[in-house]
Amino acid sequence: SLYSTVEDLYRWDRALRRRELLSEEGYKAYYKPEKRNYAYGWNVSTPKGRRTISHGGGINGFLSFILRVPDEELCVVVISNLVPSQPEKIARDLAAIVLGDEYELPKPRKVAKVAEEKLERFEGKYRLAVGMVVELENAGDHLIGTSAGQPDIAFLPESDYSFFDKPTGMRIEFDPKKGRDAGFTLHSNGQEIKAELLTEDSE
Repeated sequence: SLYSTVEDLYRWDRALRRRELLSEEGYKAYYKPEKRNYAYGWNVSTPKGRRTISHGGGINGFLSFILRVPDEELCVVVISNLVPSQPEKIARDLAAIVLGDEYELPKPRKVAKVAEEKLERFEGKYRLAVGMVVELENAGDHLIGTSAGQPDIAFLPESDYSFFDKPTGMRIEFDPKKGRDAGFTLHSNGQEIKAELLTEDSE
């Protein structure tokens, strides 16, 4: 239960940049990914060839995200007292504006009417690229997504093959030609994550 501010986290970024806190060897270890791009408390990746260091947090009604692009001397900090919200997406979009990359402005989404038998086509278990398994169930006029240890998500239809979560803006999209057999793509916080359909053999 730490208390912090945007200014505090910016000072933290400045101190790290000035090499005031660790030895040079310590910094190398600090930022070296050990598993799935995760280093000592940082996610380290290279989108568009830029080394990006980031991490999010959340506790009791609060969410946060810090994104650092050292070579561009860029640091973005987003803190929110609204749950659910999308601090990571906001941070990445703000960084994209500064760096001249593409970004997507928020827009209202409209719920479409989709026949219940069409929703049944997407029922099943899917494994996300990050290893999490999500089960989709037909709820009559939308899909319910369940995953171990996570709250259920109501995916509302915006078309016959695209569904979204209203509070977070997270979306799942199916291929109109291949349907559920090709799995789906999860759009979350500016990232695209593939999910494969699990069969009895693959489970």
